[in-house]
Amino acid sequence: VAMSDPAADSKTVQESVDLLLKAQKDDGSWGGLPVTSWAVLALKSSRMAELKVPDAAFLKASGYLETLYARDAAGRGSFGGTPAGTARAVILRQVMGLQGGVAEGALTLDANPPLTMQADPEYLYFGTLAAFHLGGKTWARWHPSLVDALDEWTRVDGNLYPDGTPPDRWVCATASGTLCLEILYR
Repeated sequence: VAMSDPAADSKTVQESVDLLLKAQKDDGSWGGLPVTSWAVLALKSSRMAELKVPDAAFLKASGYLETLYARDAAGRGSFGGTPAGTARAVILRQVMGLQGGVAEGALTLDANPPLTMQADPEYLYFGTLAAFHLGGKTWARWHPSLVDALDEWTRVDGNLYPDGTPPDRWVCATASGTLCLEILYR
């Protein structure tokens, strides 16, 4: 890449962003909350790299998130009915600059620290990213549990996954744990 033509690289990257934008569904999603999470984060990174990403893509994604929002009897916010869905939605709302549902979602993160969510490596990543960006008491509670979880789940061979993780999810779990380490050392 260092010896390539920056203008040509930029054009290719913008074409990739345009393809991702075209894949957005009428409901604002990219086919569900997990895929939408990665798409919105990619678009946010693209915008930060000064690529063209229209506000409309984020507005549509926000509308999709609104269709998933509910509040439980304890006042905790939930997106999609699961802690993992809530973690995804909280970080998406944060990167899109939206505040609604974030504080309530933080209560869900507080009630479900990493060690209690052993079977969901994506919750580990999205929850860590959301808690880090929330900061304050949420991060202060999340961080020690994250460190304990990463320590407990690290295997002698270098893989990182909780007991009971099916072998076909070991790579995803290890990648999620590695991404969490990246967050810790920002």
